[in-house]
Amino acid sequence: MPHVDGYNITLSGKYDNTLLEQLRGDGMSLVSVRKHFEMTLIGTEIYLEDVFIHQQYGIAEGGADHAAALEAGTGKGRVVHVVGHVGLPWVIYQPSRLQDEDAPVPIAGWEAAGLPERPGLERLINLRAELADR
Repeated sequence: MPHVDGYNITLSGKYDNTLLEQLRGDGMSLVSVRKHFEMTLIGTEIYLEDVFIHQQYGIAEGGADHAAALEAGTGKGRVVHVVGHVGLPWVIYQPSRLQDEDAPVPIAGWEAAGLPERPGLERLINLRAELADR
C-alpha cells in the first residue's frame, strides 16, 4: 500500500484481555475495508471497488499507555496509530480476485519497470514463509 505507514483506530472504551495484550506489544492483524478506493499511482488515477488493506503484524505506537487508559476507564476516544512491525508493508487486495479465499493472500511486488518496490516487501515475504513453516 503506497504512501501509508500505518492506520489509526479509535478506542470505544470496551476491551478484553486480547486487546490489552495486542496493545502492549504482542502485535495484531488488522484489516481495513474500503467500498470505494482511489489513488494516484505513477501519475494515473486508479479506482477500485471492495478493497481490503491488511497488516499481518501491526504494532500500536504507545500501546502500553493506551492499554493502561482502557483499564483505568479513560480509554474511550483515544486514537491508536498502528504501524507494521519492523516496517512491514500493508497489503492491498480485492477479495473477489482471490482464486482460493481460504488460502493466504498472495504477496507480490509491482513488477513494473521504473517503479521501486515497497520497502519491507522482502521482509513480509520472508515472514509469511516463516509462519507457514510453524
